[in-house]
Parts: sequence; C-alpha cells; structure tokens
Amino acid sequence: MIRKLKSSIKLYLLLAMAVFVFASFFVISLLNHGYARSIDKQITPLKQINISDSTNQSLTSTDMVVGQAIPVSQSENLPEKSPAFEDWRPGNYQPLWLANDNNCRQMIDKAIYQGLIRGYDRNGKHYLKLSQYMTRAEYAVLLARVLNLEPDKTKKGEWYLPYTSALTEAGIVSEDNWSSTEWNQYIKRMEMAQWTGKSLLINKYQSGTREIEGINSPEIRAAILSGLINGDDKGNYNWQNNAERVHGTIVLMKLQQVLKLPPPVSTGDDLTYGESALRTITVSAIGDCTLGTDPRFPYVGRFDTTLKAVGNDYGYFFNNVKTVLENDDLTIANLETTLTTASKQANKGDPDEAYFFKGDPSYTEILKQGSIEAVNLANNHSYDYMAQGYQDTVSNLNQAGILSFGYDNKAVASANGIKIGMLGYNLVGRLNINSLQNQIASDIEQMKEDCQLVIVSFHWGIEGSKVVTKQQSALGHFVIDSGADLVLGHHPHVIQKVENYNDKYIVYSLGNFCFGGNHNPSDKDTFIFQQSFVFNQDDICVNASQIKIIPCSVSSMSNRNNFCPTPVEGETAQRILQRVGL
Repeated sequence: MIRKLKSSIKLYLLLAMAVFVFASFFVISLLNHGYARSIDKQITPLKQINISDSTNQSLTSTDMVVGQAIPVSQSENLPEKSPAFEDWRPGNYQPLWLANDNNCRQMIDKAIYQGLIRGYDRNGKHYLKLSQYMTRAEYAVLLARVLNLEPDKTKKGEWYLPYTSALTEAGIVSEDNWSSTEWNQYIKRMEMAQWTGKSLLINKYQSGTREIEGINSPEIRAAILSGLINGDDKGNYNWQNNAERVHGTIVLMKLQQVLKLPPPVSTGDDLTYGESALRTITVSAIGDCTLGTDPRFPYVGRFDTTLKAVGNDYGYFFNNVKTVLENDDLTIANLETTLTTASKQANKGDPDEAYFFKGDPSYTEILKQGSIEAVNLANNHSYDYMAQGYQDTVSNLNQAGILSFGYDNKAVASANGIKIGMLGYNLVGRLNINSLQNQIASDIEQMKEDCQLVIVSFHWGIEGSKVVTKQQSALGHFVIDSGADLVLGHHPHVIQKVENYNDKYIVYSLGNFCFGGNHNPSDKDTFIFQQSFVFNQDDICVNASQIKIIPCSVSSMSNRNNFCPTPVEGETAQRILQRVGL
C-alpha cells in the first residue's frame, strides 16, 4: 500500500512539473510579445539629449511606427545578405522587436539597396547608426526622395534646402514651419505622422473615413488608417517623443509601398546618415576686460564710480553686445584684473609706471549678465595683488560658475555634447619660449584626448603696436601645427590682424573691450571674433570655415570711455575690418 502511494505521489509530481513548464513557456511567450509591442520610455527634452557615439545601442520597442504588416514585395529579389554594417546585424544592433519582425528588417535592407540610406566608414568599418534620433532635415530629405520630388538645385547654403524647398512646393510642409536651425533638431513623432499623412492625402490615397478617438488631424488619421503609424496595445502614440532613424526609415518604406512608388532616382548625393546630424558650436572671443580700476585713478569717470552712477546695474557694461554674446555657445574673454579684497600689491619695479587693477568680487555678476562663460587669467595683471589676489579671483569666478584658465590651470567647457578645452599662457617678459613650446605641445596633446576643440590664448606682443611680431607669428603657427583649433591673442591693447593659417585662425590681438584701465583711450577700435565649428555625429569637426568679425567700439561715447562696448557700422566698421585684414 505504501509503495503504491509513493508511486502515485511521484506520478502527480511529474504531472505537476510538466504543467508548470508548459505554463511558464506560455507566459514567457506572452511577455515577449507584449515587450515587442511596448512603448519607448519617455525621452528627455531636446537640449538634454547627448548623441551617443556607441554603435551597439539597442532599441526596446516598436512604439507607434510598426503599424500593420505591409509585406515586402517578393518580386523585388532583394539580396539574401545585408551589407556588412557593424550595427546592422543580429546580436549587435537589432533589438528584440526587430529580430522578431522579418518584414521590418527587410524594409531596412530595401532602403539600403535602393540607395535611400547608406552607411559610412569609421576606422575601416561601416555603420548606419539607425538607433539614433532623426532630425527634421533627415526625414525631409528622405521623404522628398521617396516621393521622387525634384530637388530645387537653385537653393544654396544648407545641404537640405533643395529637398525642403521641394516639399514646400509640393504643399507637404510650410516654408514658415522652421528656421534654419530648427531643421537640424530632432523630429517629433507627431511631425513625422503629419508629414507622412499629408503625403498620402496629396497623392489622393484613400485611407478610409473611420474616426479615431483623440485624433482630429486628417493627416495623422490618414497615416494611422493606412497602417503606416500605429500605437501600442493601449492606443498610446507618445507623439512628443523623438523618432529614431530606424522607425523613420520603416515608415518611409511603407509609404513607398502603399503609394506604389518606384524606387527613388539616385541624385549622386544619397543621404549618409550622419551627414545631416550636424551640430554647430559657435565660439565668441573678446579682448581685454578690466572690470575694476587702479585705486590711484581719479575718482570721477573710473570704472567703479561708473557702476555707482548707473545704480549698480551689473548688466550695464555688456548691454549693447549681450544679444551677440548670449546667442553663441561659448564666450571667452581676457580678464585683465583681479577680483579680490586683498591689499598687498606685487613688486613691479617703479610704481609710477605700473598699474594695479582690482575689482570687487561681486563683479563676477557683470560677466554673468554679459553672458561670458570663460576667462583667461594668464596675463600681466592677474598677480597684481600677489598670490592671494589671484587665488581669490579664481575662487570668486568658480563660485559664480564662470570657467577660468591660464598658466597651469586648464578648463573644459561643454556645448551640445562637444568638449572645448582652453589653455592660456603669458609671454610678457619671457625671452626664451623653447621650453614653453614643449609644454604647450604636451598640453594640447593631453587636451585632445578628451576634447573635440582646443583653444589657446596668448598674452603676447608689444603694447600699443599694431604690428604682429615674429615671435607671435612663429608661436601661433607652432600651436596650430601642434593641434590647436583656434588661437586668441591679447596684451597690445590695440587690434591686430586675423590670420588664416592651414585653415585655422590666429587672432593676434583682440584689443581692449570692457576696459577699466583707461578712462579715454585714443584707439577705441575693437571687435568680437566669432567662429562656428560644425561637428558630425562622431564628434568630428567637418567644417570650421565660417568666421564673423563684429566691429565694435570700447565705448558707446566718442569723447570718453564709458566702459560700454558697442557695435559700430559704416566707415568705422570698414576701418576695423581693414585693420584685421578681412
């Protein structure tokens, strides 16, 4: 009896285990299916997004773009194997939902073989980067090509203009929709649905008249009813999320099939993903900023009394140039003063021939309100009040969130995912620069390991001289040859030429700018130097040719210095441009 009971128990246990295994397999299958149809996690706002350099990213959902299955035509005879893209093969890029969706994978292959998208090389390997977000410009170009619209070759400038103009002419987008900078921002899923749906309506595609709850746009309704756009199982679309390139490409290939369009005609400039994901970093540079005074200066008309006269309005000094400086990514100034309460002055020889500049620590607010993010301290006034004055200046700038650099102090700024390294050196009174050259070359090499841009500032030249010295020229060329991307100069207190050397710029002297060191300088000419650096998705600078010289005067008044630099026009502006050689 006991033996029979034991046998029965064993049998029941085996049956229970079998049921458990079968149920587990069934549940896992359901979970996998649900996962493949889940919604992407919420994406942070555009300005917070850093474009990743990884080629092994994985997506986690099909979200709204999978839609209904639209099979690839079997008559197209696509090759059996995809090109050897490092990020387009199972186990590397392709996520679960795509690995289980042969139809969508074939659509990507189809886009590749039609020449709609193509990879690019990096270190001898090929990539598509389909897991990254898609810009409006990218989607517009691809949409125009899928619709076989004729690009308007008369449109010059930005690479996408011939195609966006064609879309505008066709009535798919409005020419008032986006500014030139907004075209390079990521496209929202709602925008993608609107443009795609508009393409369907213009081509008179009959998608049906069924109402969709919460959808009032006829364009979006057409995109959904045609099967190009679909939500998750709960009907969510996450319209304000950014669209990935893989999703955008699949939608476009489905649009091609739904409208029965022929493959796009190659224009010889097929879009390479990455060419359009460009980021422009604009750097502004201004000259000597002495935010303070020498206490021996006459009380009337000096920097600190001017501040009191305007009611301690820290925004006064850069008010006339703020619109320029606040619309760049980084503004660099030469801060030729100390911001300290120290009183012990350095020994500079004859005190009657030396100047000792000092400003109140609160003057950091002048820099902040002027939209100045970084300052060079490697100059002949940063130690006017000994080491204490220098250390106080660095500390006060740090507390205000303003980067400082110079001497052994290096700084790194970050703008739109690009790291900008800054180095500063004081050559005043230095006769032998051979050892300094070795140090600079080493500093640049170290900076370039982590930074995509390296900017070097020099305090050099002869005070009051408009002529570039041989030392300035030789050293400027040396640091460019050593890998620097831009050289900025100051100390002469007058402007000097700007040189293009090996497609990089050397600004030999920016002159004075907001200069509290002279209540009425005879030469008030100055300028803002701006340069734009264009980076691709691999953080490689692909264009640095665009510079801008904004002629200014150190004062808004001609008969004295009111320490309020102001843009100038007409003959004065032309004179300044001639002086800098542009």
